[in-house]
Amino acid sequence: MYILSFVQEKRKLWKNILSDIKRYTAKCFHDLLLSEHTNYESRKIWLLQLFQDKDSKKFQLWQHGNHPIELGVMKCFIRDWIIFHPNP
Repeated sequence: MYILSFVQEKRKLWKNILSDIKRYTAKCFHDLLLSEHTNYESRKIWLLQLFQDKDSKKFQLWQHGNHPIELGVMKCFIRDWIIFHPNP
């Protein structure tokens, strides 16, 4: 997943923001899978097993760590967007 941010903050603060985004989206996805609204989903058990952490047996949607990349100028942004956008 690519998150584009046009704020100029300290690197430590950006790491906290990214951590919060990852925690929130993982919780929402996990809650959605466990809700009654997804009982009709035939792949529900498979998805829960897929996102189960192998070591701790807890739900893990995101990989450990993150690698924020600062794009200094619009030219670099457009070049990197063209490269990364088709590669999910």
